[in-house]
Amino acid sequence: MRISQEGTFFTNAFCTTSSLELGIDSLLHGIHFQPNTLTGELVKDIPSLQSIFKKRGYRTAFFGVWSQKIPPKDFEYWEIQTTESLSYNPEFISPDGSRKIEGHISDIIADITLDWMKNHLTHAHPNFIVVQFPGARRPWVPPIRHLSFLNDIVLPEPETLRSEKTSRAPPSRYQAVEIQFDLSETKDLFLEDSFGGNMKSKEESGHKLFSRMNGEQLSAWQLSIRPQNQALARAKLEMEDNISWKYQRFAKNYLRCIHAVDENVGRLYDFAESNQTDGTWNFVYTACKGSFIGENGWFGDGWMYEPVMRIPLILSGKNFQDRSINESYVQLIDLFPTLTNSKNENVHGLNFNSDLTHNSKERFLHFEHHHFPDERMVAKHYGIRGEKYKLIHYHQFDEWELFDLEDDPLEQTNLYDDTLDSLIREKLKIQLMEKRKSLGFQSFSNPMPVEWRKIYRGPNARKKELIEILE
Repeated sequence: MRISQEGTFFTNAFCTTSSLELGIDSLLHGIHFQPNTLTGELVKDIPSLQSIFKKRGYRTAFFGVWSQKIPPKDFEYWEIQTTESLSYNPEFISPDGSRKIEGHISDIIADITLDWMKNHLTHAHPNFIVVQFPGARRPWVPPIRHLSFLNDIVLPEPETLRSEKTSRAPPSRYQAVEIQFDLSETKDLFLEDSFGGNMKSKEESGHKLFSRMNGEQLSAWQLSIRPQNQALARAKLEMEDNISWKYQRFAKNYLRCIHAVDENVGRLYDFAESNQTDGTWNFVYTACKGSFIGENGWFGDGWMYEPVMRIPLILSGKNFQDRSINESYVQLIDLFPTLTNSKNENVHGLNFNSDLTHNSKERFLHFEHHHFPDERMVAKHYGIRGEKYKLIHYHQFDEWELFDLEDDPLEQTNLYDDTLDSLIREKLKIQLMEKRKSLGFQSFSNPMPVEWRKIYRGPNARKKELIEILE
């Protein structure tokens, strides 16, 4: 909240994809990327934020999580985590080599960023720094100091936690992101030996989290979480049917991780603010995508629905007003032209300061999910979102969804087959076709063969074993 009071808060900011890899590239290039554009020569000559600022005399640096196989390009210095799923004592690589760093990942990323800033925030050169925290990513492993945070309250359950999804297209019923069924009791909910039995050693836990902890960290973790698990064991709750307890444990750990990110963003902001003297700095706070925290009974991401598509976005600094709220519809791709204040015909984004009128909501925003089958089992889809309507095409199955966001903001009722909205539906399909053409994408992707589709609509469609068979 403090950062938003010192800058412009965008209340209608959206991501472009559920892929972290494609999302960070869209942010850095101002382009809607698809998987095939990140291979070979296709992306080589596309300018990036860091390449433009580098040409303007900036030092450029990247710290944190980097999902691509090749190191960050056009950054003078970078230091990235080697294994994304490790929250404690991870290894980092940089142009100087590799090193293992003790501590929690969010604290470490802030520490190494601050170390670099202390040595490079000088008047001789301006700096462009990108920091990416993995706090919202699975597994949701908070710092030990936050394990008691939120213990004394019961989080309000989302209105749709027990949604039956009968009014939606079939993909919402054939997925593997259910809090009730798909969270691991050990790896996600941190239950040891069925509700708190003694874990004799780190190796016996079978959990990478514990195998990476040192003795002091493991002891502190057990002292904090074991009493909670033992209390659960005494209550003799049946886990299979207890979505309420699973939601509380998952959501609190998720929020504990976000709390740690928030603390460390504050550390970076305070240092940058205290070390700028000429008033020319800008600070951007955002995310590559949103996440479900119990809405529809789900965790994680992958969908074009609002909890995933909406993201935080706050910009503070010389070009943005203090305590300002902007309700325009914006996307991550808009940061490129806004921050560089440059025109590029290949860029899909718009400049907040010159291309968007204040409170403008006329845009149709494009979103795409590219991965199926995978662990989440969320069907591939693309679509557009306007102020009132959202149209989604699950193209492999040729299934559609249409939501009225004003009357149904929780997206519970699919209107696609509603004859009363047939004209609206056809207009939106034309808008979707035109939007995809303008981005250089195929207008409407062809569905998969019928026999293929039957497999993923059969009785074993949600079973994870199917992934290994058909990938």
